[in-house]
Amino acid sequence: MSRHDSLYFADGTLTLQDLDGTLFNVYRHHFIAKSGFFSGMLTLPSPDQPTPIQNASNGISDSTAVPLPPNFTTVEYEKFLNFIFNVGSLDIPLVTDLCAILKTSHFFAAESGVQYAVHYLQAHANFPAALRFRMGCDYSIVSWVKAAFDDLVAVPVIDMTVEDEALLGTQAFRALVLTQAKVTDHRMSLAVCPPLPTHATWCRNPAYCQTQWESAWTSIAGPLGWLIKEELSGAEIHNKLDLWVPMAMTGECRLLTCSRLKEDLKREEVIIDSAVTALIRLVVV
Repeated sequence: MSRHDSLYFADGTLTLQDLDGTLFNVYRHHFIAKSGFFSGMLTLPSPDQPTPIQNASNGISDSTAVPLPPNFTTVEYEKFLNFIFNVGSLDIPLVTDLCAILKTSHFFAAESGVQYAVHYLQAHANFPAALRFRMGCDYSIVSWVKAAFDDLVAVPVIDMTVEDEALLGTQAFRALVLTQAKVTDHRMSLAVCPPLPTHATWCRNPAYCQTQWESAWTSIAGPLGWLIKEELSGAEIHNKLDLWVPMAMTGECRLLTCSRLKEDLKREEVIIDSAVTALIRLVVV
């Protein structure tokens, strides 16, 4: 058994104890004000037995410590309490710390902790897609589920770790594999049968433009390479098309042809969006 004195105050303290026997001394009123869970335990009437925190004799000493729910580890409780009492570094926390704060704050109805964790996690550069997907499912953050699934579609299944698969779960992993297969089929069909060039009304040499388009298409540095080699997302290919100049093809003809190609690529977005919509119904809490 150990004690965390960093959260200890001289007056109005509340002693908590987790499943491992670790004791936490916290400032009672501040803690209750921050947590809807504990506020309810303290203030809601109980016709039969008072809750541990309502009993005035509990939480005033080590021997009468209020037991914490066994849902979290000692480290997760420590991260949660450190946040509640503004203890620790002012630097942006690690992803693991933010996840711990989100999990505990959600359970204990500490809205400030939820908002804090969500704010920093969604902008964190080291928030892996598979973990983002799991946290989005567990805490009903649909935008995270969609963004993570979009990112994961571009990652070959063979490159995923066992941890990634566990975070996704069986249903999501199966949906991901099926979606990747559909996107690959669509891309291969497009690579084999590229769209014909669309000519401007004033194009003086359609045959020349078509030759330039076909030559540019088959270049590995052009759309064919983007589709079958570089494993870019549809959005990334869209951006590349805006800057792409296929040799000496007439400018207006190029714009019209690339616009048509973008429409063909939108089929990929439809495939992914359909998979995400179906998946959200199954896995989001």
